Amino acid sequence: MINFKKREEILPSVMILFSIIIMTGTLFYMLLVRAPTVANAEKLHKSARKHILSDTHMATTRAHDAQVAAAPRLWPGDARSVTSAVLAQLTDTARQEGVTLTSFRPQRGQTLEGVSELRFAAQVSGTYPQVRNVLASFDAKGAKTALRSVDMAAGGAKANVVTATIGLSAFLPASETTVTTTVHTGGANG
Repeated sequence: MINFKKREEILPSVMILFSIIIMTGTLFYMLLVRAPTVANAEKLHKSARKHILSDTHMATTRAHDAQVAAAPRLWPGDARSVTSAVLAQLTDTARQEGVTLTSFRPQRGQTLEGVSELRFAAQVSGTYPQVRNVLASFDAKGAKTALRSVDMAAGGAKANVVTATIGLSAFLPASETTVTTTVHTGGANG
């Protein structure tokens, strides 16, 4: 019997009441929830498989679209030829803008998923509009070299001259070989 008035009967009464609640819940579950069937399990499995296949197809399509979009921005060839091409491009742009290319240093490259990144550090000096035009050439449509960082400072004695240290990246399709660049070139033009 459930009795909460006597101190020694409180714990057994609580346990009896708790058992009644659990048994009532179990009865409602047995009456209201259908028993799982093989047909329902197959239907859930087919639905889950359909979603997985759909997600896989969408991921494959997105990966292919990303590869197609990235292909025009990748350099063909090996690390040495890409380094030479980036240096030639930077030298030509600097010459056209009347800017002095004071240094060009390849940095340690890294292999990312599907592409190899070649990093370069360059330093150019000239008037601010000229240096800005050189930097803008890396953001032009169809440019294959990415501008990673810019550190610009006044040129010192001349008030209208700035010196910019530029971080550049060039990407080429990843190969089985490790990415290293050994070409060290420096010079002036203008």
